[in-house]
Amino acid sequence: MPTLETAAGNGQVYVDKLSPTGSESTESFNTYYDFFSTEPLPEYARFLSEESGASDVHSAQVYVRLGPSGERIDLNSIADTSFASNSSSQAVSNPFSISQNSQTLDVNLTQTLTDIESEGVRIGGQLAQVYTFSNPTDSEVYIEFFRTADIDVNGSGSLEDDGGGFQTIDGLDWIFETDTTVDTKTETELIAIRIEGGSDIPEGSYGFDEYDEVTETNPLSTRVASGDNLLNNVLGDNDEDKLVDVGNGKDLALARGKFLRIAPGQSDSLIVFTAYGKLSVDQLTELTNTTLTLAPTASDILTVNSTSEDTQIKFSVDSNTTSKTVEIVAVITDDAEGSIEGISIGEEGYAEAELSRSKTIFSVLSEKSIESLDIERILDVSNDKFINFKVLQDGGLGDLINSTIPVSALSGAKLGNADGLSGIQYTPLSNDSYQLNFRMPEGDNSFESIQITATLGNFEQALGANVQGQNSDSELIDLRDITTPTVTATFDVYREALFSNVVGFYTVENEAGQVFNENDELLYPGDEGYIRAALNNRIDVALSSTNGQHATYTAEVETGQLLATFITRDQSFADILSNTETDNPVVFFSYAGANTDGADHVRLLGSNTFGFEDMVGGGDLDFNDLVVKTTIS
Repeated sequence: MPTLETAAGNGQVYVDKLSPTGSESTESFNTYYDFFSTEPLPEYARFLSEESGASDVHSAQVYVRLGPSGERIDLNSIADTSFASNSSSQAVSNPFSISQNSQTLDVNLTQTLTDIESEGVRIGGQLAQVYTFSNPTDSEVYIEFFRTADIDVNGSGSLEDDGGGFQTIDGLDWIFETDTTVDTKTETELIAIRIEGGSDIPEGSYGFDEYDEVTETNPLSTRVASGDNLLNNVLGDNDEDKLVDVGNGKDLALARGKFLRIAPGQSDSLIVFTAYGKLSVDQLTELTNTTLTLAPTASDILTVNSTSEDTQIKFSVDSNTTSKTVEIVAVITDDAEGSIEGISIGEEGYAEAELSRSKTIFSVLSEKSIESLDIERILDVSNDKFINFKVLQDGGLGDLINSTIPVSALSGAKLGNADGLSGIQYTPLSNDSYQLNFRMPEGDNSFESIQITATLGNFEQALGANVQGQNSDSELIDLRDITTPTVTATFDVYREALFSNVVGFYTVENEAGQVFNENDELLYPGDEGYIRAALNNRIDVALSSTNGQHATYTAEVETGQLLATFITRDQSFADILSNTETDNPVVFFSYAGANTDGADHVRLLGSNTFGFEDMVGGGDLDFNDLVVKTTIS
């Protein structure tokens, strides 16, 4: 696998044990190669001895222009050179800004490098570069974006090329060039580029030219950098098929351009795909299945496209600077505009329809809460569905449904907000992964408070977590379909509270939370005697911790049962059971209907991870008085 290293704004890829354009090679090319040079001009790179004559001429830049006139800016000349990478195949730039013609855009670049294989052998690679442009100004910004490339390989010492052209394959536009490799190999190398997103530039969106061997310059890059238009031509094409004619070999340089118009406060992205290696043009067909499987609509609704009926989205928290606990909710809609059962956003009855389609993803604790707690959740979704996200502050979905306390809510879709502005920013990370940044209902309209990653795929739910998030009272552990008689449950307990609280679990008969009392009567949450019946059905687990500390418990738990949870405040289970009062204000359940104050006291923080609030009426709503993460094995 090629390895991504620190890079400037254009990206820089070093590949080990690959030929200069990325395909498998002999040990004679056992060196690191700067596939996309950050140098502004082409340079020669020797891979064999001087006598062997193997050489590579390469040049690759990204140019942008804000506004319709003037020279274009090479991103390498302005970008912060710092990248963060936690794997060998993906890296993310530090954000940087472009300013020109009194216009400004903030830029973020994510690069993902994947292998191209044939019959189990790597024959090349594909680099996906996602450029996300955000408009921090009060005016629309027009941006032109160009990728240029000239990568030529020949072992004879001369610069010859087989050709190239502009082709539409499976509805996707590619520009490409072909090239022969070192004189001991006969395979043809290929480099091909396409840009997803944006619109073609009317004056000229692609172009080809020849590398000038005498002056060692690339006229095409010079044309792009100076601000001139491309000509939508293919050099050496006399029959107008957009291909270099046979026998008219040209040493081609390539350029592809797109433009975006970005409204104030909004973002948009371009994805540049660069395929390279020991490929034929026909093999590009195999690379066209790169349509985003997750993609936001113009209304900020996330669309889900998958060839699998059994699909999940995995959500994980990347960063969090909120001062309050907030809940992230997914609303499953019927179309890209957010309609539900024929009711559009803003129409009468929509709020009730929206609640019926809402699923809790997770609550995110304030930034001052438990730092060592990893938050991750998997949501089952169906193909061809649409998701609108909502952020709830000062309460959760249960409070919104029960109207127990005022809840501040903000919709991801701009149509769902009184100010008409989007509540979410999407940044694509790959074909099946997006970064989501949320605006807070009571914030400063920035998108810097909470950042999560959403990835579409086939993921296994954590044991016990399959019913969680389905409604406002689904903080449940489901052991009903496990075939072994018992499982091992490991409980990680965290405490940030003055009270000495204890968390327990009890068996319920169904997801509505019904329990049998001592007279074999089936009670709903809120029925008289429910508290006593629930505690009498508890399993032999009592979880607590010292304030500010982390404790771990392990227990063998019988399967075939559905477990709900509760918290007691400063009292033991025995003390509560000895109390003759029907309503006990010091025990709170995951079912809000069982609580004397009717408030939600348990939040879903992640798979099998629950946060508890120990004060009547919701207290300070921090839900970190006790946090219990359960691992079932």
